[in-house]
Amino acid sequence: MTDSHLQPIAEAFALLVSEQELFRIPGLTLDHVADRMEIKRAYLSRAVNQCFGKSFTRYINELRIREAMKTLQTNPDLRIADIARAAGFNDRKNCLRVFTQLTGRSPGSYRERIIKEEFKNNLLTF
Repeated sequence: MTDSHLQPIAEAFALLVSEQELFRIPGLTLDHVADRMEIKRAYLSRAVNQCFGKSFTRYINELRIREAMKTLQTNPDLRIADIARAAGFNDRKNCLRVFTQLTGRSPGSYRERIIKEEFKNNLLTF
């Protein structure tokens, strides 16, 4: 498969995993997505790596962390373990590691910042 064929594969992949929220499936694999797209695993891996500049795992984890961040913003009272599970992580520990790696802070620290900002914004409205 030539490089010119990689962009449509990458776009179809991005659409599939975001619209159908495949990233929420714990243990989602490159093989699973390639099977759903009816293409070879190697083609999908190459398309993701070359078009997005990151691995399949990194791409999926970034979607999961974005989802976790949105949930922390809208439901800051939820337990981190529940947020992690809803975002597609197998366990809380893995979510904490990836969240910290990608954002530079823990989910708890991120939540505290959101709560402080919300409190400050509420004070400004009085």
